[in-house]
Amino acid sequence: MSNLKLSVDLLGLENVKKAYAIANNAIYFNDNSDYLSALHEICTVLNPQVDLEQIGNSFIDDENL
Repeated sequence: MSNLKLSVDLLGLENVKKAYAIANNAIYFNDNSDYLSALHEICTVLNPQVDLEQIGNSFIDDENL
């Protein structure tokens, strides 16, 4: 599967589109934006069931995805 196909498929998912918009907008403003809160919001959008206390508390490597 090509990268383009993968991107198109992922953009069909509403949570991925919202996460992309949050990241894009944080980059777009290119000022003193609070990137940590943007990343936190992206984590909750991508995984709504996550315990908010767990976000950023440990490193996730490829073996633990």
